[in-house]
Amino acid sequence: MLRVPVTAGEASESLTISPRAGDWRGLTRTGELSERALATREALGLPTDRPIIASGHQAGIWHAGIAAKWFALEASAEALGAGALWVVVDHDPGEPLAVRYPARDADGVLVERTVGAGSGAGVAPCALPAGAAWALPDDAATEVADGLRAMHDALSQAGERSRSAGEQAHRGAQALLAEATTEVRTVWSSRLALTTGFGDLIDAMMADADRAHETYNRALRSAAGAGLRELGARSGDVELPMWRLDDGRRVAVYASELGSIDRATLAPRALLMTLFLRRDVCDLFIHGLGGGATGGNVGYDRATEAWAQAWLGETLAPAVEVSATRFVDFAEEDRADRRDVAQALALAHRAAHNPGLVGDEDLQARKRERVAEIEAARQEERSPASAFRAMHEMLDDHRRAHAGELEELRRRATLLARRAAARDVALDRTWAFPLLGEGKTRRLREEIASAFASA
Repeated sequence: MLRVPVTAGEASESLTISPRAGDWRGLTRTGELSERALATREALGLPTDRPIIASGHQAGIWHAGIAAKWFALEASAEALGAGALWVVVDHDPGEPLAVRYPARDADGVLVERTVGAGSGAGVAPCALPAGAAWALPDDAATEVADGLRAMHDALSQAGERSRSAGEQAHRGAQALLAEATTEVRTVWSSRLALTTGFGDLIDAMMADADRAHETYNRALRSAAGAGLRELGARSGDVELPMWRLDDGRRVAVYASELGSIDRATLAPRALLMTLFLRRDVCDLFIHGLGGGATGGNVGYDRATEAWAQAWLGETLAPAVEVSATRFVDFAEEDRADRRDVAQALALAHRAAHNPGLVGDEDLQARKRERVAEIEAARQEERSPASAFRAMHEMLDDHRRAHAGELEELRRRATLLARRAAARDVALDRTWAFPLLGEGKTRRLREEIASAFASA
């Protein structure tokens, strides 16, 4: 397993390829394809004379972790002489044309903003029309302005040749990854149901829905960290792991109605999706952090493997894991932590009682004299009250004379506290990859290509 940490201030950038690239050739499934797999691959426009490596994600312009999967797909397919497939999951509700970006408020503090949202909540991107890109905002942080403009232009151009918002978002992402050296075949999850392989899975569910349902739920329980809910039941009728798309809205599918549903409207849930792909479509599948199993987390595809074995008695094509963490290169002051805030607040408080902290050494010396008088009075068992009054009168004079400096210290501490609160914005690993800058994205691609150069 390759893990390459890269220091970015106090944050850690990394690249994960697990297992290491040199092991992928030996993992890739070989052997004669079944008639079902042949027909499925032909229907999807895939070659049948060499292995297929596949990956995918929801429609949109991804963060670096997902871009790393795309780069690994290209590099591994080229290194292993395989076909490359990317599945755009365009049936999951979302707003693929909306973009989150880091902006700066009037004080220059980082805040999160979103542009292009509000038009498709709850509707699958395959049913949302392509459209003009959003207007460029004028509050974007300088560090990301070029990337935001590039996204705007790519989405605008992609909208002219796309049938849906899902297609538009994906074609925009492809345009921003312009250095491709390997042809990657794209398919859409909303259009898989009429393939031979998917139809075979539907037929198997119709033949014994209870078994498909029970083994699915048992597999999820065996991988409790997968984060997916079990299928439900009502009056003896069991829910199945697919959706019916109704004008872009996802509707649960139950066994009693499966035979009467137009199969063209069906789309898979996560486990059924990867079971289908790893059974008939590909010979190696690239997951990210969510599907794989890294650092003790149980990815959802461990449940897929358990389900395939329990329900169908089959072993699926192997899966590997690729991801990356990259950050926008913001200034160190944008990464203020709570220790800095505590020190700034302490300084603002102490300066009100210590004139020397604002440069008034004469007044600081007079305060030391008053403190010595108070201590002497206590030691001689005299009342220190007059010395206390003199000292506080002196400090009142100090606060009036240096009101501007003291207010500036308080303002800086408050601003630093706001910067610390915005630290998560500066260290967010999920900003869309174009916001990182062309150089950082190119270097990520080069790191991954290098890992596969001798595979």
